[in-house]
Amino acid sequence: MPTWIRPLTGLRVILDNAHGGTYIADCRVEYSVPGMPDRTTKENTVPGGQVHTIDGIPLEATDLKIKIHFRAGDDFYFSVPLPLALWLTGQCTIDLSGVWPWGSKAVIREVYNGLGP
Repeated sequence: MPTWIRPLTGLRVILDNAHGGTYIADCRVEYSVPGMPDRTTKENTVPGGQVHTIDGIPLEATDLKIKIHFRAGDDFYFSVPLPLALWLTGQCTIDLSGVWPWGSKAVIREVYNGLGP
């Protein structure tokens, strides 16, 4: 980790769909763990107006892929080669938004660590 903040037992993806949107998002996180032959997949569904998490991602997870599929909306993909090196607090928040029938959107929330704007 570039800057140690507190002890971590696992990584977490926070899926924040509480921005007034109406789309339901089906979210999937897939990653590899060194020494394990198969990739691991975890999923969660997030209705509009709610915040859900995908917890229990091992600290040693690599090649993490996030897919956000909005029902009746768009798909969004994010790739994180080494989450432990990039997520200073051990977690990542993805802001989900959109009102049907207009477009849907998923954006990784910026984390400011005092090193930049």
